Amino acid sequence: MDYNNFLELIKNRRSIRAFKKDPVPDASVQKIAESVCWAPSGMNTQPWEVVIVKKQSLKDDIAVLVHEEFKKIMANMPPRPMPPLKPGQKPPSPTGFTDAPVFILLFGDTRVRDFGPPMGDETWNNLFSANLALGFHNMLLAASALGLGAQWVSMVANPDLAPRIRKMLGVPDFMKLFAMIALGHPDMEPSAKKMRSPDKMVHYDECTDSDFRTYDEVKAFCMP
Repeated sequence: MDYNNFLELIKNRRSIRAFKKDPVPDASVQKIAESVCWAPSGMNTQPWEVVIVKKQSLKDDIAVLVHEEFKKIMANMPPRPMPPLKPGQKPPSPTGFTDAPVFILLFGDTRVRDFGPPMGDETWNNLFSANLALGFHNMLLAASALGLGAQWVSMVANPDLAPRIRKMLGVPDFMKLFAMIALGHPDMEPSAKKMRSPDKMVHYDECTDSDFRTYDEVKAFCMP
């Protein structure tokens, strides 16, 4: 793959928040799950564990937990503009993942810490989270490469939800739940993505405060 093809893959990866109920081929799900294996990890500990959920009752139970938490958060969020819909399309929703035929949850095995060099909690947690994020991003890119839609459902890692989801799935307590992918065939067209200019984001060598955005510039970009 040349750089232009690689860049096109990255650009085409978008969050999908409305799904068709059409099934996803098992072979595609397997390829996405296997893509985690090739991510880099500190000291090659490869802490990843992937749980694929297709059973409707389990998906429903997870969705209920996430919906409840989303309601609490969205109650304090300002309204965001809705992208235009094509005829027959469902409006995108933070909880639109419910209709996705497959949930893929990524866990990390915290026991790997016992077999690496000693380090403080903050350093280790940063490294461990980076390991999981790299594996998770591989799955998002793999889904895009296969022409499938994926939503990053980060809410499952909420400290109030993660233990309940682990118990629901029979996953032991030493596994850290990082995030979930809702996977399926898209039932929406993502709106144009707001992008920062690389020229304003990339810096070289010594920097000063003036090289970075002001607080007001950060606010203007982050707020709809």
